[in-house]
Amino acid sequence: MLCTNHHIRFIMLVYLKKYWFIFGLAVIFVLVLGDTTGTLTSSGKWIKNHHGTDLMMCFIFLCSGLMLDTQKIRSGIGNLKSIGAALFLIFIAAPALAFLLGKFPLRYEIIVGFFIVSAAPTTLSSGVVMTTASGGNMPHALLVSLMTNAMAVLTVPLTLPLLLGKPDSGNSIVIDQYALILKIGLLVLLPLAAGLLLRFILKIPPNRPVTTLQLINQLLILTIVGVGLAQARTALFTGGFQIGIILLLAVLFHGIMLSIAALISRALHLPAEFKKSVLFMGSQKTLPLTLMVQVSTFPAYPLALVVCVLHHLAQLFIDGYLVGRLQSAPKRNK
Repeated sequence: MLCTNHHIRFIMLVYLKKYWFIFGLAVIFVLVLGDTTGTLTSSGKWIKNHHGTDLMMCFIFLCSGLMLDTQKIRSGIGNLKSIGAALFLIFIAAPALAFLLGKFPLRYEIIVGFFIVSAAPTTLSSGVVMTTASGGNMPHALLVSLMTNAMAVLTVPLTLPLLLGKPDSGNSIVIDQYALILKIGLLVLLPLAAGLLLRFILKIPPNRPVTTLQLINQLLILTIVGVGLAQARTALFTGGFQIGIILLLAVLFHGIMLSIAALISRALHLPAEFKKSVLFMGSQKTLPLTLMVQVSTFPAYPLALVVCVLHHLAQLFIDGYLVGRLQSAPKRNK
């Protein structure tokens, strides 16, 4: 019995270490829902009103820049077709899919959430990690990640108004595109570039572990999620059925994006390692930028933030399973 209990505890610790970020999100959901005193809500408002989320976002992308290996990024320019495929998926296919989703009779703030997700660039960390773990081309994944996050300063402010439509077409959202460009430039592009420059100045070795920076990034993301969910506490309580719909749609959305990525990779006859990179980098969306856009531009739509978080969870679970399948699959001729 003691051996069995010890074995169970060991397995739980292994899973907790591997999936601690997902457990952290679950804990934050529970804490926010159980906060009957309003302490978290008032703390979240204080952090937001004192530009705490902006500072955290800036530091997240500064750390992300420090973690990017520019030498490996340069070596990822080898296959232009795969770069074009990834850019098409991220900036055209995803918004087009969200546009079609917007035609269904859903709550408008849920549609807004998927618009935000679809307009976002690819991930800066999880996509690269999963590409590498599955045997994909890691330099290509790094290059796509850097390119799309740099391009987001223009693509996000241009894509969102197109998806939302004109204010007189049934919604009342008006986006200040110049303000959004400035915000993404200051909170995303500038700190990302500063992190890359600092990495070059400090001459950080290419293969130096960046576990501490990854941990800091994920803790800051969890804090921003907590701040946003604290503001959305009422919506979480009143929208129980909607939460299930959001999760189902998030799984469906990511599943369709993976299918499109696989079809495009096959149609272009990409080498196996680039297929895997396009599969993960073309379908995943970054969480920090979606949170920033929702908190700063759509605070009146709390369920939109839930969409961003649940979509991120869905892609982590689905792609984690996919990595395992790809690792165990027998090698085929390329």
